[in-house]
Amino acid sequence: MTATTPPISADDLTLEQQVALRMVVGVDAFDAPRTQWPQTSETLDKLLLMGLGGVIFFRQDFEQAQTPADIASWMTELSAKAPSSLSRPWLSVDEEGGHITRLPSHCFPTFPHAAGVARAQKTMDKTKGKPSIEIVGEVYDPIPFYLSLLGLNCNFCPVLDVNTNPNNPVINMRSFGHNAKTVVKYAKMAKDRHLVRGVLPVAKHAPGHGSSGVDSHKSLPTLTPDETELGVFKKICGQQNDDGAPAWPALMLAHAVYPEQDSSNLPATLSATMVETMRNDWGYKGVLFTDDMCMGAITEQYGAVDAALMAAKAGVDVLLWREATDNQWQAHQALCAAIAAGDINKQAHIDSVNRILAAKQLSTATPVDEKKLNALLSPAAIDAVSSLLAEKTCYLPDNVPFLPLTPESCIVVVEPNRQTFPQYANDVGQPTFTQLLQHQGIEPLVTLLTAPGGDVEGLNELAELPRDTVDGVIIVGLAPLDGLEFTVSHQGLMAAIGCVTDIPPLVIAAGQTLPKINEDNPLSTGAMGAFRLLHMEVLVNRMVGLD
Repeated sequence: MTATTPPISADDLTLEQQVALRMVVGVDAFDAPRTQWPQTSETLDKLLLMGLGGVIFFRQDFEQAQTPADIASWMTELSAKAPSSLSRPWLSVDEEGGHITRLPSHCFPTFPHAAGVARAQKTMDKTKGKPSIEIVGEVYDPIPFYLSLLGLNCNFCPVLDVNTNPNNPVINMRSFGHNAKTVVKYAKMAKDRHLVRGVLPVAKHAPGHGSSGVDSHKSLPTLTPDETELGVFKKICGQQNDDGAPAWPALMLAHAVYPEQDSSNLPATLSATMVETMRNDWGYKGVLFTDDMCMGAITEQYGAVDAALMAAKAGVDVLLWREATDNQWQAHQALCAAIAAGDINKQAHIDSVNRILAAKQLSTATPVDEKKLNALLSPAAIDAVSSLLAEKTCYLPDNVPFLPLTPESCIVVVEPNRQTFPQYANDVGQPTFTQLLQHQGIEPLVTLLTAPGGDVEGLNELAELPRDTVDGVIIVGLAPLDGLEFTVSHQGLMAAIGCVTDIPPLVIAAGQTLPKINEDNPLSTGAMGAFRLLHMEVLVNRMVGLD
């Protein structure tokens, strides 16, 4: 699908409508309690009536939805609040797969991390002896297909970052890997399948976030990416379709400083130098989005209004916030005043609005009727898709010394206490990893249970185990072990594991977890593909050699 001539242009809109079109906001204050569902803030409603560019949804926004039809109905309701003469708002999510998922598992299939897809594809290509797109296609066609059924017409996906830093706390498994050619190839497949389904793909994070050692959700990273990382965005920015439209219609900018490319010492999202480089030197003609302006990389140093003005002056087209509060309304008013006064270049502003209107023509997805939705997103259909993808993309490292497991195996299991982790709420009632092992006749020496905040049940029992009795340790999807900063309790846990075995633990990626990737050392990566505890059976079967 390619862009067509927009039915309206910036000249058909008032200044207030033009500015609203350049904004994407969340449903409410992100940490606000949900007293009813669906619930929106006064700010969101005001901006929707004015022609808001879009709404971004997060997991908590959908938690109280009982069925997919509930979500589709809400999308229809929100769209109806916008003026009928204007384009439908972008109803957007970050649905990458893996731990970056916004739809609840009872309303949407569970998809793998990009790294898991790439690894499975690489294995398949080697097996078949020729290039294949089977796995990539089987993941990145269903994602926009099911989004479109719900009426979600914009997805902040795919990730174009090259995983040049294996310890990256924010990209990591979200990347297709450390090979730039592979990343572009697979990301293009994902992008094209979104466009076919009428879902705008917003690729991220330009000009490259793969080398980061700092999580921009918390603080502002300063990056010196190599030419491999920058080259991905340099390459795709100038690509065009046959009709001259940008082949990559939308990109999200990173909250990161790039001193070797930009002496302003500003994050790319606020930097005129970086935007001009991408527009003038790299040839990018599509829509530029900020990353979430409520992230620590921005809020640590800038107020909401000042940051909005800086981004707009820099030439960024769409400003995105995960919240909809008075801050966003004040930003709207300040932007209107700055444009009217000439503090923001009026022609640059008009160009941004027209780029947005052109990209809107690609966002054609609208909710399907309830009967069709119930058939295509029934509980059985959701589970079938999720299980198929888990079967195709989960794997175990080749060099784990204590695999395959047998009834004689002496192992320690570390897994989350599902009763205390909100992200595992939908898995309560399903067999635990330990129970699945027990079904195969394997009894762990000790099962440690972790909780949010770092508490670990069973450490005393672990400490009593003689060192020579432990064959290995399996760590299952632990959110508190994510990132680079362990809590004191988890430092103690890792130290205790080191005291009972010299063998590195096998880490299984499940639920919301984000274990560190090092493609040259599979054992440090651990198993991938068990994206929900519901699908742990796939890995357990492989651990005992049943398939």
